Amino acid sequence: MSGPPGYLFSDQVTIIHPSTSTDEYGNDQLDYGATATEEISSARLEPSILSGGSSEMERDRRTLIGAWNLYLPTSASIDGHDRIRHGDNMFDVVGPPALMKTPRGPHHWYATLRHISG
Repeated sequence: MSGPPGYLFSDQVTIIHPSTSTDEYGNDQLDYGATATEEISSARLEPSILSGGSSEMERDRRTLIGAWNLYLPTSASIDGHDRIRHGDNMFDVVGPPALMKTPRGPHHWYATLRHISG
């Protein structure tokens, strides 16, 4: 199995895997609270340039929405329902992450993230 050099993963992130509970109507609900599990991983986190990077919405408050790219080693566990904490910022995973491969095998995980503030 090949992968990028470790020094490229210079950020430390926490991957939050939600637990599932059932609401009063029998629907599954994702719970990011005390019952969620956390996994710490090295990563590379950078603003997305291709998606325009960020946008601003204004209704009752000034809201900024930022698009970010996340790269993780193949040893990390991530899916489209997880959240990512980096410092004081919380990000949502947008869609299913992709396991990027080379002819020599899995290389790294790639995920698109969204950060909303305001």
